[in-house]
Amino acid sequence: MAIASVGDSGAVLCRSGETISLTNDHHPSREDELKRIKSFKGWIDWESRATPMVNGRLAMTRSLGDFDLKGFGVIASPETSLLKINSEHDAFLVLHTDGISHVMSDTDIVQLVQAFNEPHQAAHALTCCAMQYGSEDNATAIVVPLRAWDKFQAARSSQLSLLRNMRIKYN
Repeated sequence: MAIASVGDSGAVLCRSGETISLTNDHHPSREDELKRIKSFKGWIDWESRATPMVNGRLAMTRSLGDFDLKGFGVIASPETSLLKINSEHDAFLVLHTDGISHVMSDTDIVQLVQAFNEPHQAAHALTCCAMQYGSEDNATAIVVPLRAWDKFQAARSSQLSLLRNMRIKYN
């Protein structure tokens, strides 16, 4: 599997019931990203908001748009990696936006997905959970079942604590 990442949406894999983070957000707080921005004479606003911003306006250092910041080191080049899928141990892949990762860890995401029999129900629950946890950003998730989907779904009762107070309709 080829993984390419730009910005702050993420991907996580469940392998043998464990969480494997596949992406690393492109935030100005990353030393390598900060160095590039500064080398292009860009600057980071650390003071006026809770989140550091490139030139006071963008919370990430890589973006497909934001053309006015390209001259200040914001790039659209993805970080890429390759990962061999293990059909006996890889249960699922979750692709998610920052509206989910701002309020849930990758481990929380995997544990919640493991509580469901159907990938579409798990994706729906992730977005609902993010909203209930107070996400103020876009919350989108795709759950891709892999060959070991049923093999490493955890004992569902252990994940239900995340779901206790949620009112989710499955359509």
